[in-house]
Formats: sequence, C-alpha cells, structure tokens
Amino acid sequence: MKDPPPPISVVWCITVFLTHLLATTAVFAVLLKMVPGYEALFRDFGMKLPAMTEWTIYASRCVGNWWFLFPLPLAVDAGIIFGLRTLPPPSRWIATAWAFLVLLAAAVAIVLSMAAMFLPLQTLYGDLSK
Repeated sequence: MKDPPPPISVVWCITVFLTHLLATTAVFAVLLKMVPGYEALFRDFGMKLPAMTEWTIYASRCVGNWWFLFPLPLAVDAGIIFGLRTLPPPSRWIATAWAFLVLLAAAVAIVLSMAAMFLPLQTLYGDLSK
C-alpha cells in the first residue's frame, strides 16, 4: 500500500503569497511615487531621456492608469503557488523556484526603475555644475 503524499503546506503558500504581495507593492510604490517626481524634474529641464528612462516612465503611467487590475496578477500568482505545492513531493521544488523567481523579478524591476531615474539625474547634475 502506498504512503499518502505529505499534506500541502498552507502556511508556506500564505507566506509566499504575502511576500509576493509585499514585493509587488514595493514595485508599484516605486513606479507610482518615485518616477512621476523625476519625470516632472526632467520635463522642467527639457532633458532628452534615454530609452530605459522613457520606458520606465511609460510603465509608471500604465500602472497609474490601470491600478485597479492590481489584484488580477496576484490572484494568478496565488493559484500558481497553491497549484505547484499540490504536485508530488519530488516536483515541489518547482514551487520554491517560482517563489524565488517572482521575488527576483520584483527586485530587478525596482533596481532597473531606480537606475533609469538616477542615470539622467547624474547627467543633469553634471550639466548644472558647469
């Protein structure tokens, strides 16, 4: 007779989901709070912006316009987390990999957004100090 599979760790699923919620909120905070301030500064000085900065500003505007869809990707994420944890034990590493990759993607998004804002700012400071 086969042993029953180990139970799904609901606590693990909730913890990972809350961590993903926090990471997503951090990305949205950067895009909604930090980016518009720098956009206004760059506009006031009439700066030509690099493509990376323009894309970040565009992403900020999209998040600002479509904020009400915020729960949709989180609901999909919750389903993926729970679904992956229902796999047989040898395959549950995929759930851990998913959890890590979502957090990594959020961290990369934050770092790239901040870099996209700070690089033109350095150019501006250099031009103003001349």
